[in-house]
Amino acid sequence: MVPVVLGEPNGIVAPPTPYQIEVRCLTAAPTAVVRAAVRPDSVAHWVSRAHEQVHAVLDAHGVPVAGPPFARFISIDEKVSIEAGFPVPAAIGDLGDVTEVVVPYSA
Repeated sequence: MVPVVLGEPNGIVAPPTPYQIEVRCLTAAPTAVVRAAVRPDSVAHWVSRAHEQVHAVLDAHGVPVAGPPFARFISIDEKVSIEAGFPVPAAIGDLGDVTEVVVPYSA
């Protein structure tokens, strides 16, 4: 992964966004996510609903969240393959559409 500073002489300009986006390198951790392949113009709406869905399922099973919500883009093509959810304190297995994914370390 190569960090890029937006607005530098390389000409990369970021479009305005209502969210703050961070790139972080984390150690492997269990997460609870839902997955989908959505049209690029539907990503923001889908992510919002996915976070609501995952949080509701975790609440219903008495599982606390262990950090802020996140979205992970797996691939971007005609459709965006994406996961969205929350870190959890321990493995949860599968809870219907909500599944456990260990987010790998990224260097």
